[in-house]
Amino acid sequence: MNEFGRKVGFEYIQLIFWLKLNAINEGFSALNTYEFLFGDPEGGRGGDFGALLFVLSNGVTGGLILLLFTFFHINKSNALALFLLSLGSLHYPVMFFIPGQFLFALLLNLNKNKLLNFDDKLGQALSIR
Repeated sequence: MNEFGRKVGFEYIQLIFWLKLNAINEGFSALNTYEFLFGDPEGGRGGDFGALLFVLSNGVTGGLILLLFTFFHINKSNALALFLLSLGSLHYPVMFFIPGQFLFALLLNLNKNKLLNFDDKLGQALSIR
């Protein structure tokens, strides 16, 4: 079996799932109540589990704020892209690196209606009278 076939196979995905579950258990078991709620500035460094690193650093409160903020900015124009970016951040911290943060902010602000209104206003502003 080639490398790609091995990486998308059920056994590999199951292995990744159990490794992530173990990382969650180890990460949260080391926290006290305050760190669990508000994060540990020293926690969540290194590794390849972006969502866990974010929650360990910012606490469950920070994670909930991020989820709520994202939820209230989802629309038809950005839903799929935000879902894929969030899904990618479950394995690698895509959304939590600087380029990913710029992309995340752009996607949160992406709204087809706003873009159409901007085009209309831009067209009106540039029209020669």
